[in-house]
Amino acid sequence: MCEPVTIMATLAVISTAAAYYGQEQASKEQYDFAKASTEEGAANARASFDLQNMVESQRLGQEEEASSQAAQANQAQAAKAKAAARVAAGEAGVAGVSVDALLSDFDRQESAEAYNIERNLEMARAQSGINRRGFAAQGRNHLSGLRHAPIKRPSAFNAGLSIAGAGMSSYARYN
Repeated sequence: MCEPVTIMATLAVISTAAAYYGQEQASKEQYDFAKASTEEGAANARASFDLQNMVESQRLGQEEEASSQAAQANQAQAAKAKAAARVAAGEAGVAGVSVDALLSDFDRQESAEAYNIERNLEMARAQSGINRRGFAAQGRNHLSGLRHAPIKRPSAFNAGLSIAGAGMSSYARYN
């Protein structure tokens, strides 16, 4: 039959080894979960960034199309106004400086409107660039939030100390 010290030491070794193995498995599961969670979060951040950029590209394309249409409408309106003024002046038998001044005013209005349309488009493009930088910052912020706390792994040294302590305690108790 075995001595009580040997039995207690054996039980301490088995118990500590089982606890160490359980802690090792738990830390591996935590690591696997953290890794999968981080990969999924990173994929979601990339997908969100891509979607935001696609929507921004579409919005800017619509702005450019609207600007183009506004510029064409401005040119058509100015040409129509100048033609109407020429016809009215011709029917009234009016010519000279006053008609030229009226036609020049239509040209000035057309140029001012064209400038405003182009300037608004430039501002929309600048805003789009700012939006895209914001999307990138949001993505980086999201990725930085995916960091997990370090996973504590079991210590073989501590397990050895636990076994030694149990052995010494058993020896002291039974001797």
